[in-house]
Amino acid sequence: MEVGNAAVTQPALRLQHVSKRFGGVIALDDVSIDVAAGEVHSIVGQNGSGKSTLIKIIAGYHLPDPGAKAVLWGREVIFPLSGSYRHGLATIHQDLGLVDHLTVAENLGVSAAYGTRGLLPISWANERRRTRDLFRRFGVEIDPDMHVGSIGPAARAMLAILRALRQLEKSGNDRVLLALDEPTVYLPRDEVAQLISMVRALVDQGGSVIFVSHRLREVLAISDRVSVIRDGKIVGSMTKQDADDHTIVRMMIGRDLGSFFPDKAPPPRDDERLRVVGLSGSIVKDLSFAIRAGEVLGITGLAGMGQDEIPYLIVGATKARGGAVFVDGAPLSNATPSRALARGVIVTPGNRISEGGWLDASATENVTLPILKSFSRRGFLRVRAELERTRELMNRFGVSPLAPRLPLRGFSGGNQQKLILAKWLQAEPGVFLLHEPTQGVDAAAKKEILRLIAASAEHGVGVVIFSSDYEQLANVCHRVIVLQDGRFLRELEGAMVEEQRIVEACHAA
Repeated sequence: MEVGNAAVTQPALRLQHVSKRFGGVIALDDVSIDVAAGEVHSIVGQNGSGKSTLIKIIAGYHLPDPGAKAVLWGREVIFPLSGSYRHGLATIHQDLGLVDHLTVAENLGVSAAYGTRGLLPISWANERRRTRDLFRRFGVEIDPDMHVGSIGPAARAMLAILRALRQLEKSGNDRVLLALDEPTVYLPRDEVAQLISMVRALVDQGGSVIFVSHRLREVLAISDRVSVIRDGKIVGSMTKQDADDHTIVRMMIGRDLGSFFPDKAPPPRDDERLRVVGLSGSIVKDLSFAIRAGEVLGITGLAGMGQDEIPYLIVGATKARGGAVFVDGAPLSNATPSRALARGVIVTPGNRISEGGWLDASATENVTLPILKSFSRRGFLRVRAELERTRELMNRFGVSPLAPRLPLRGFSGGNQQKLILAKWLQAEPGVFLLHEPTQGVDAAAKKEILRLIAASAEHGVGVVIFSSDYEQLANVCHRVIVLQDGRFLRELEGAMVEEQRIVEACHAA
């Protein structure tokens, strides 16, 4: 499939006068935007700013209000745009929609009916050849016969993009526009470069890409242009040459954010909150560490080094193969998440969609779950008090929209994350295990979440952050432990906790 000619002067996509209201809430307000042929055009904004709604309109999930117009590759198209793959448009969402028990080739070909016509049988030899040819064009090295459940996050994201290209090829298009909605949100930072390289290869061949991400470093690395959306309106667009993170953040929030990170919590106290001795799992091997009251400890490493496994081993969500855990000096025997919770040890999972919340339940039902008994009186649930508590927490965490009865899936990804953190912080844990706590969260919300984490530490909570965000760890942690192949490699403390030193330690042989 040829993906067109970058010299084409007409825009790949022109949206005009796009508005969207949900009841009395204005999600988009007269948005107009052009995506040029042969460019990566990033759309950034705070959680709840409207960018997710805009992507869902592009994907055909939502209909805009009357008066909106869309022109795709010079041809006016009718909303919803869900059938726009016929015109060269496809959308890849952050959950990717892959099937783990199928092979790479099977996942790649399913949306294109495996190249079959009528009732003719599938030629798997042809499917493998098509898969290898497509991978070769974009410099992707994945075994077509591997099961998708066994490949890494970056490979999964690239496979989802290539599957969309295969679908467009099936429809006979020679011009490609991909809308990527937070494709890197669950990728370790060390693997993001692979995805960026593939996206740039697509654009170099004449395609166009709409890229949505909270990670401003990635936006600046991948974009030709950046548009900022605030309160449902496009407030400005700029070329890559004119963009920097401070300018973007200022436009996103309408003011100067100041420092991106809050002050570190005061030095920790002497009393020990958590001790892990000889912990082993499928990756982690014989790991020992301790955390004191008021301390913020970071545990990190390159992708696959075991840091993502540790919090679940500690609370028994994943069965440990060896080791012991002590909470406030007493053993946590036969650990299960409920037993750990009863001892004041709480985990917030990195994957909020599949593990962090109940998407079909309301914000109130999610937030009040850990303290639900406190709203019961004589066997009846005090619904008004429950709603008031949720509104209080939503205000405190800056959740938008302020709609306690709205299902969790109705909030943007970043607002889902804030609701999940609010749910557990109100439980006043003694030990807080945070797996990628600011993943998919905008700059202003990230600062507020990190401030709340520092405040928890100041009140005596022992905090452990498991993350691949080296900059964040350097700015909030008292100590950082670096893992290699599941084992303790190095510990940085005090003035040694710097981003450059963490990066160097992670890449040490």
